[in-house]
Amino acid sequence: MPNLDMTSESAISPASQTPDQSGNFAPKPFNRRLFRSLLTQGARLTLPSFLRRRALRSLLILDKAPTSRMALGMAQTQADLEACYTLVQATHAEHGLSKSQRKRPLHLTVWHTLPTTLTFFVKIDDEVVATATLVRDSELGLPAEVQFPLVDLRAKQYNLFELTGMAVRRDFRYAYDCVVWPLLHACFLYLREQADAALISMVNPRRPGVFEDLLQFSRRKYLDDMGNTKSVLVSSPVALCGVRCQTAYRGAPSHKDLHAYLFGDRIANNSTPPTRYRVTSPCVMTPALLDYFFNQRTNLLSRLPDKTLSLLSRLYPSDAYNGIFPRGVNESGMLLRRSPRHDVSMCATLTVADGNENLYFPVNVVEVSSAGF
Repeated sequence: MPNLDMTSESAISPASQTPDQSGNFAPKPFNRRLFRSLLTQGARLTLPSFLRRRALRSLLILDKAPTSRMALGMAQTQADLEACYTLVQATHAEHGLSKSQRKRPLHLTVWHTLPTTLTFFVKIDDEVVATATLVRDSELGLPAEVQFPLVDLRAKQYNLFELTGMAVRRDFRYAYDCVVWPLLHACFLYLREQADAALISMVNPRRPGVFEDLLQFSRRKYLDDMGNTKSVLVSSPVALCGVRCQTAYRGAPSHKDLHAYLFGDRIANNSTPPTRYRVTSPCVMTPALLDYFFNQRTNLLSRLPDKTLSLLSRLYPSDAYNGIFPRGVNESGMLLRRSPRHDVSMCATLTVADGNENLYFPVNVVEVSSAGF
């Protein structure tokens, strides 16, 4: 079996591998240290932006036909979800994050309980080595809103998503070509199907380069009480990101064209299910998974306030979820939804007869019921 050693200074990528006579992969040089240093805040202060971005783009290695040992997909089973949550928790503990949750085996938040939250993974030899979670905006808001107000983005009527819980196993930490870019490809493949989607993410203030220099995202700073940069929020409408990347990577060779990689065809080994009828989010959390992760492995549901439990019970109206969490109290007095909800995002045209001619209006259908649109 080929040897895929990511602990060496040469980060091995299928695009930079040639098999030798024994079948092992002989990596071509890939300057990991240089790529890592260009992503740091120090590089932003010492190099002009056009030189830094040109250097980063020259180091890109992208391959739409990766090795068969790599698998890319959406976590939908207990084993895959547990491996992803464990990797995030281990990464946070390694970097000193979530100190109050250091002793917990899994990294779980209230946003993981939502039916619209999706977790993606990259596997090497059937082991999860990278993961990221997409949280869709809901009545609970987004995790970033704990620190950043998103009033301006909401005013523009964007369909907001937050990329959070991104973690890479230590020995693959800077193997962007092997795990990070495929992971982002899966996320963008899903976001491209969502109407007016905008992506935000909290990034390490010392390493903002991937989103800012390579993906053309804009940034905002969050300062602590001492005036130091505590965290950085990057954001961009997905469609605008595509336009900016198309301009930035025009004329680039195929293995360095990040726009074609993220906004082009599906890469090989991607088992992420296709979006049927532009359904916004396939519900991953079955009753068994909710009970296992949030009642057995952790006690997260028992610690949630009544208002949050009321919201969750409305999001899971099926009788199959009885007993997972208590039924919410209808505070407004309105009838609660009792039928299953399947959110969609479909482009359509409304035709209205006006005398001898028809008027056509473009619409975006987000919900259909017996009462109409």
